[in-house]
Amino acid sequence: MALPSFDFEDRHTAETTHINETARERFGLDVTVLRCLHDSDDNRRPVRVYEMEYHGINAQRAHDLQWFTRAAIAHLSWRFAEDRTSVEEWFSRGQSAAHEDWQCPGWWQDAAEWIGDRVATDGAGRILRLTQLRAWDSSCVIQVHTEGGEYFFKAMPANTRERAVVVFLASRIGGGVPQVVAHNPNRQWMLMRRSAGDSLEQHQNLERWAAGVAAYAAIQVRCVSLTADLARCGCLTLDMHRLEEDIERLIADTAAMLPDEPDGLSASQIQYLRKQVPTLKGGCRRLAASGVPFTIDHGDLWPGNILASETGCTIIDWEDVRIAHPFLSIAPLIAGMDTYQPTMNLRGARDRFRDIYSGAFSEWTGSQQMRETFAIAEPIGMMDMAIRYWRQPHATVAVNPWMRGSVPYFASLAYRKLQADSGWPD
Repeated sequence: MALPSFDFEDRHTAETTHINETARERFGLDVTVLRCLHDSDDNRRPVRVYEMEYHGINAQRAHDLQWFTRAAIAHLSWRFAEDRTSVEEWFSRGQSAAHEDWQCPGWWQDAAEWIGDRVATDGAGRILRLTQLRAWDSSCVIQVHTEGGEYFFKAMPANTRERAVVVFLASRIGGGVPQVVAHNPNRQWMLMRRSAGDSLEQHQNLERWAAGVAAYAAIQVRCVSLTADLARCGCLTLDMHRLEEDIERLIADTAAMLPDEPDGLSASQIQYLRKQVPTLKGGCRRLAASGVPFTIDHGDLWPGNILASETGCTIIDWEDVRIAHPFLSIAPLIAGMDTYQPTMNLRGARDRFRDIYSGAFSEWTGSQQMRETFAIAEPIGMMDMAIRYWRQPHATVAVNPWMRGSVPYFASLAYRKLQADSGWPD
């Protein structure tokens, strides 16, 4: 006895399309993912177990499958001990371990009916197909194919600020953010028209990346005068003093740097960062006093969250939005270029991004001070990202173990930048 399984290339834990499509094509099952129950690796090969909701079966293609009751499970001989453990743990916890609505059976049908009513009201006709793209604790995203075009639906946790912020931005600044067709504040649901373009991850052309940064910086400039409205939408303001303290605490946490693991920092790198703590803390104070105003900060500006086309750029997935120093936003974008486009000129890109920001915020400070402020912000932004992964709950990291490696990864980027600059101008 074994759970249905298949081999796949490593992907983000939340991605679900390949799972649902394989279940349909190989096993004849119409399913959607509820949540990932287990994530580990076998010689750096991902091994994951997912809980799924069953919507139907193609009997002609499901002849190798058999359903079992809880009572029958106890008497089975399992091929893999990990399968038996996963099933027993699932039966013992049941739905009590589900955190969000979309992780519970029956939710999909409710969402499908709501989406169908809204796209019909928008004049898009009937739904042709719903494709679940992502599902994890942070959100569930569905691509909606209709007779009249494509939409994206997103469900978010009850305490999210994303829906309120995106609705506000769409109404107040227009371009650069998704067009919201309908939203449900009681359930934190949002239906958006498909935005043009592909994610920056897929582009090797620096001009596309520069256009994305320019579009994002323009949103930040527009929002300088709107921070009170953003606060009413639920955005918190980054406490720079707390960031100082967190940087010191994180760098002191040797275990978080994974020194004995392939993805971790070396002892000499950790020691170097510890010597740089006063510099980093002083940099936080200099950013706060730089004259560059705090404004909207996406909080997770990976290149996958910028869609670029010939006609413009759209910034999506504002789950971690906050109010902060604008230059901190660039850290995950630079990390994404380092990860997804390693052949691109990273140093040249940094210079280009700095020049874009210097122009966008020129009314607040001089060009030379802007260059220095940007240099100060980059390693601090990297440490800020490391801190946010460091703070993730244990239960979240257990099913997203890549988050552990993200802590030393961002710390290593800060290390590289600090060494390259050999300190900042006085």
